[in-house]
Amino acid sequence: MSGPLAKRASMLAFALFAAAWLFATGATSLPRAFGYDFVAFYCGASVASDGADPYRVEPLRSCEHRNGRQFRPDSKLVVPAPLPGYALAFVAPLTKFPYPLALALWSALLVAAYVVCAVILVRLTGLSPPIVVAATALSVGALSLFLGQLVPIALAALCLAASAVECRRWSAAAAWCGLAALEPHVALPAALALFVARPAARIPLLAAGAILGGLSLAFVGVAANAEFLTRVLPAQVASEMTRSDQLSLLALAYRLGAGPGVASALGDIAYPLATLLGIAFAITVERRGGTRGALIFIPPAIALVGVPYVHAHHLAAAIPAALLLAGTRQWRNAGVVAIFCLAIAWIAPYDQTPLLPFGTLVIATLSAGLLRVAPIRAAAFGALTFGLMFAAQALRTAPVPPPPSAYGFVRGSDLAQVDWNVMIGAGFHGDALLLTLLALPAWIALLVLARAALSAVLPKASGGEDFGSRVPARPKSVAVPDA
Repeated sequence: MSGPLAKRASMLAFALFAAAWLFATGATSLPRAFGYDFVAFYCGASVASDGADPYRVEPLRSCEHRNGRQFRPDSKLVVPAPLPGYALAFVAPLTKFPYPLALALWSALLVAAYVVCAVILVRLTGLSPPIVVAATALSVGALSLFLGQLVPIALAALCLAASAVECRRWSAAAAWCGLAALEPHVALPAALALFVARPAARIPLLAAGAILGGLSLAFVGVAANAEFLTRVLPAQVASEMTRSDQLSLLALAYRLGAGPGVASALGDIAYPLATLLGIAFAITVERRGGTRGALIFIPPAIALVGVPYVHAHHLAAAIPAALLLAGTRQWRNAGVVAIFCLAIAWIAPYDQTPLLPFGTLVIATLSAGLLRVAPIRAAAFGALTFGLMFAAQALRTAPVPPPPSAYGFVRGSDLAQVDWNVMIGAGFHGDALLLTLLALPAWIALLVLARAALSAVLPKASGGEDFGSRVPARPKSVAVPDA
């Protein structure tokens, strides 16, 4: 698809998914929870700006209840803001505005970040705009937009980093990796791959890391930074381990009967191993003639296998790699399977009923564009998706919030995760079997990508095929020695 027809199709796709966002965020069952996570980021940044500890129950809880709309009048809940100091500093300028205006500005930024992702992915993958939009609109865009999450900004930064790597602009690539570190577990594998494979990028990457560290120290102080690394992160991972809608390997191991210590040890081992595998895969792809974007996109996708803390919106970090592989000959099947499995968030922390028609459209568009099936069959696949999504929503039970008395032991000086544990213990253990089944598409996608990585890294399985043979064909990157 090219020329005016491609432009009209992409404009139609963007318009349809813009309508999906407006419909979802305007539905009567959703507005109170809109920006559920952003209120925690906003208040964490506000608290830190005032010189207080952003990781404690108070004054974080008071700020959230004063500004957020998701809390009942008698609620004692606090939503943690487990972000590094530099990420809170990134949000801090918005705290100069009233919360409703800050949320509107943040939402506009997320939409802009999504558009950047879509435009760059079309160029780097060689896939048509409707396919890229269908693969990313709900997974990268709508889910994070509703929650007010950071993922679209981090992914837009990775896309810009990939473009900079293609142009051999190492300082720009390092700077964009630094911005992507708003989601550290997504950015770190990409930055490490760039550091290993491109000697010219090492000093810029070290400089970017130093700037982030200095910004954290300046914004929240030495004590809060130490607290974040030694107490907040372990407490957040431990509190989320028991959630039935957690998608991490650590949570899956716990659900299958492993004790907390064994599950945590598994997470400690799996993430670095998966990161190393992703880096090896990306370097192999590049050396065999693949696009340099692989160096940025592939490591975060493979690393998700071992990340100890994964919600539905984090899975979007695997979409760019899946799209990249779908444009190759050898790994097309793996990429296509991953795209279909990840394009829809089967597990989300809110009612997705308003998005059912758009999930149908996603699968129909991908079926027609990637599988080349007839329109009637594509529509049938979309209708099947509608039925499955409707059944999943109908079978889920709403979490039951704990009574205020359940928080009686929580002190204002406690870490916010102490309060958060009360909510998880009361309301996020139900539907364990259903949610485990709904997690299967995500795990199929990640395991398919991991298998592709292993087959590339292991010499006997690789077969020596050319990664640069793309569909449609694109010129191979010319190997030029690093400056």
